[in-house]
Amino acid sequence: MLSHVTHVTHLTHLSHPSHVVRACALLIVATTCLVAESASVPPVTAAAVDGLIAQGQDWLLAQQDPSGSFGKADAKMALGITALVTAALTQDPSLPSSDARLAKAIAYLRAHQRPDGGFYLPEEGLAVYGTAMALTALVQAQAADPATLAKAQAFLRAAQVSDPASPSAGGIGYGGPTSPTHADLSNTHMALRALRLSGVPASDPVIQKAIPFLEHCQELSAVNHLPWVDMSPASAGGGVYNPDPQPRHNPADPTAAPIPPAKPSAYGSMTFALYDGYQQAGVAPADPRATQALAWVASHYTITENPGRAAGKNLDGLYYYYWMMAETLTSAGQTSITLPSGQRRDWRADILSELTTREHLGTDGTGAYWINGAKMWSETNPLIVTSYVVQTLKCLRHGL
Repeated sequence: MLSHVTHVTHLTHLSHPSHVVRACALLIVATTCLVAESASVPPVTAAAVDGLIAQGQDWLLAQQDPSGSFGKADAKMALGITALVTAALTQDPSLPSSDARLAKAIAYLRAHQRPDGGFYLPEEGLAVYGTAMALTALVQAQAADPATLAKAQAFLRAAQVSDPASPSAGGIGYGGPTSPTHADLSNTHMALRALRLSGVPASDPVIQKAIPFLEHCQELSAVNHLPWVDMSPASAGGGVYNPDPQPRHNPADPTAAPIPPAKPSAYGSMTFALYDGYQQAGVAPADPRATQALAWVASHYTITENPGRAAGKNLDGLYYYYWMMAETLTSAGQTSITLPSGQRRDWRADILSELTTREHLGTDGTGAYWINGAKMWSETNPLIVTSYVVQTLKCLRHGL
């Protein structure tokens, strides 16, 4: 496995002189921006953001089961959803730690930590997702004792793909530490975030070993030599969900030949997750890997869809896209995005305007929720989507 320093040196060699990177950026800049330059939205204000946060949190809290879970305790993905909702509620600005409902949710999570350190139900298949979100929630609530913390971190470490010959090497998938062979950018990003938040430094081997996987998820030929890499203006620099797609089998006809895997393609939520993953790993903002990722999101900037998704699937993961955008750009200290035209967009105001338009008032008069009409990635579940929205809004709140 190459070290982080080796990868940076390799990239610098391939991109020198700088006109190679500059030419790639110019190709990206040439693409058509999805946001009309004439579009204007009201400026973002702390009062407006606080109002939506309160509405979203009120609605989420109203969905709490007597067990402490959010939604019914025996519902599908109950533990993973509870971890996600609790992470949203404990993110700054958080509910008071004395809030009985929050304490109940935290107790529910703590009761579900397994002997191997993970927070998951085996039948759900969400071992890494649940553990990363539960660890995030407990750290944010200052409710993670050293033993709980160490066991959860060890679980996430053990979930990292270790086969150096695999394009997934260094990545982390849903399934946990049982002979991990498959990884995706979403789970890897969540695990890296949880590990860093819980005190693991960027220099730690588990973080540094993730860098080659991040590179394998980027449409950037300087660091990614997989055959599907596309350096056309529409793709160069973007992030894909999984760099090692597998042939699919037809469940209706097990004897049929496997369906060839689709070529990975870059899209918005994954490109933001890619950029933030680089940040978590200590890659400098000026590094070409990071700048090319930001060039991709700038050239595809929109808040009405998850850009890069195929026709008819453009609303897939829309609210996850908002969350990734807000989390990434807030961490990077960027309050605006410069479009290829030179126009600067306050992405916070754009998202706030869109979320204000999309909110649904609770049927019982309690708070507000959000829901996606596109069912991909469970975004027809308002508990999941409203959690994304609350976390998005809390990112917006920083600096106001």
